[in-house]
Amino acid sequence: MANPNIERDHRIAIDATGVGGPFLDFLRESGVNRNVFAVSITSGERQSVHRNTHYIPKRDLLTNLQLLLQNRALKISTHLPHTPILREELASLRRHTAARGETYEPDRASRHDDLLMALALAAWPRR
Repeated sequence: MANPNIERDHRIAIDATGVGGPFLDFLRESGVNRNVFAVSITSGERQSVHRNTHYIPKRDLLTNLQLLLQNRALKISTHLPHTPILREELASLRRHTAARGETYEPDRASRHDDLLMALALAAWPRR
């Protein structure tokens, strides 16, 4: 990120939720602050920004990703080593509706959504 060609045109999305917070602090202390797009993934209803962190509902991140894939604006290469895992995570994601709102979780067969959420963060429009 210190390369001037990268620094000028790119930003890195960091999941600041949970253990991502200390990593975000490390990046900011190392001088990468202005290239960082910090996101705290929430279960809330609306987006907000507080102290340079974007609070984005998981629903919004996943809806954006779904639209990009459906409109073929984003394609997943079959030649990447983790493509099968990502495809499994995409296929296993389930929306659950409860009294407290919607949740998005992988079904029991796949207990992870790490690659899926990394892709959703990378695909999120940065303003």
